[in-house]
Amino acid sequence: MRQVPADRNPGPGLLTVQEAAHELRLGYRGCLAAIKRGQIPAVRLGKAYRLRAEDVRAVVTPATLATPAHGRTPQ
Repeated sequence: MRQVPADRNPGPGLLTVQEAAHELRLGYRGCLAAIKRGQIPAVRLGKAYRLRAEDVRAVVTPATLATPAHGRTPQ
């Protein structure tokens, strides 16, 4: 995970969009789009979004991994 300088550290348990994207194995823009769609809870601090680490981990659960993409049922 990318190290954030101490003066820009968002706080304990908070991730930047870039860090959350890395953890979710998404691109930055894909993660940002998911935030804007409400799929990933986030707060806006000024111009930047911050995500709780627990919320990011909750996105990748066995239930969400078992859900087929685009609502298709597996063959």
